[in-house]
Amino acid sequence: MSSRTWGRVAEDFAPFDVDVTTEEPAVFGSRLLWSIVGRHPSEIGLGPGVGGISGFSLCYMPFGLNTPTFTFWGVWGATNHSDIADTITQENGHMFGLLHDGLRLSNGDIVEYYSGHGGGATSWGPVMGAPDHRNVTQWSRGEYAGAVNPDYCAFGGPCSVYPLQDDIAIIAGKLGFRADDVGDTIATALPLALPTTAYSTSSADVDVFALPRATDVRIEITPFRAGELEDGGNLDVAADIVNSAGLVVASVDDLDETAATIAAILPAGQHYLRVKPSFNPVNYPIYDSLGQYTVMGTFTNVVRFTGFDAPLPADVMTPGRTVPAKFALTDAMATARVQLWSDPSPLGATVLAETTCRAQTGFRQHCNLKLPKGLTSGVTHWIAAQYEDLGGQWVTAQLAPGSTTSNPLPFVAR
Repeated sequence: MSSRTWGRVAEDFAPFDVDVTTEEPAVFGSRLLWSIVGRHPSEIGLGPGVGGISGFSLCYMPFGLNTPTFTFWGVWGATNHSDIADTITQENGHMFGLLHDGLRLSNGDIVEYYSGHGGGATSWGPVMGAPDHRNVTQWSRGEYAGAVNPDYCAFGGPCSVYPLQDDIAIIAGKLGFRADDVGDTIATALPLALPTTAYSTSSADVDVFALPRATDVRIEITPFRAGELEDGGNLDVAADIVNSAGLVVASVDDLDETAATIAAILPAGQHYLRVKPSFNPVNYPIYDSLGQYTVMGTFTNVVRFTGFDAPLPADVMTPGRTVPAKFALTDAMATARVQLWSDPSPLGATVLAETTCRAQTGFRQHCNLKLPKGLTSGVTHWIAAQYEDLGGQWVTAQLAPGSTTSNPLPFVAR
């Protein structure tokens, strides 16, 4: 069995307290459900079109040595991990008592296997149907139009229709749920390590991580993906970044993707990432938006400019005068300076004057800039606050979030 096939089946059962493994157990007891993957249904005396069968279908309950499920890769093709995995999951679903997810047509006819709907990354199909070529495959409780649970007798009897089943509740009634692996509050948040893999274990599960201190962040949360053919995941995620008071400072919920990417410029202070299940309002509900996700990201401390003190240098720009230029950054810098420019862009500007600054407490800088006597009155000039980075390069500080000034700051000499 390929790792992709195993991964897809393991993902389908990720919300539950069960170990999905390819290792043969020492004991085949009543707590064991095992799946045999063979080449062709003729190996157990079945016709050529049978892709899988379960002990439940043959009335062989309960679990144990004599009740395997069978999946036949020769029907799907050896490299078709998508259909092979979906078949394994469906046959195992039957062992828990699940019926097929079908479709009632407008004329009243019943289609035994519903193939799903939608296109692209959020195309959807139920695993107890026939979710061919769908990227999101999930357990269902019949929340799609025309949903029905038909049962065709294994020996060719007529179709019967049953009340809609709650797949997750039925499986969890036998297995229980996976334990929540990440705290759901700021108080219980652990530092985010990269990469981190975690699980959404219920539709109400919120996972909270403490972020590294940074001003520029980019975080990517990616649900399980098989890698080829269809994605094969169950989970759709959304995310927030909140501050220590729990207020949202950035959020993302992409309705056209199951993954979430959030990029933000953050003010000073501790922040937290909240990951939560989401859904596509057209294709699927939040019901089985459960499973594994991985968090990756980049965290950068970019020193930013919060503004010149009042009175602003622009208010007192007289040629020949020494101007006190005081400003604040978002981090302590040993070396800073202000420059007087002839143009707002450093690429086109002539530096008319500059001075170094003295570092003060609270990330503040104090500079005294001597204006040239020949500065032309009535002409716009610019004053820029800069700092020296760890590489020895002078950087014009970018604006901090919420700053109402500019850097460089324009003024007209008097």
